[in-house]
Amino acid sequence: MLLLSFVLGQRHRERSTGRPYESGVEATGSARMRFDVKFYMVAMFFVIFDLEAVFVFSWAIVLRRLGGRAMQR
Repeated sequence: MLLLSFVLGQRHRERSTGRPYESGVEATGSARMRFDVKFYMVAMFFVIFDLEAVFVFSWAIVLRRLGGRAMQR
């Protein structure tokens, strides 16, 4: 299917076809900017606490299905 699409597909040879374009704004400058460490720390904490919330939520559902019998032991 990919080969067939490549063979039968349209060819665009304009210069502007390969240029980056987003939301009607021309790209300026480099996309490789340095961010402060705070941004990375916030992202890491978000991932960690998001995963923790998934585990706590699943634990709460199992505890609810057991009807509190696990807490009486």
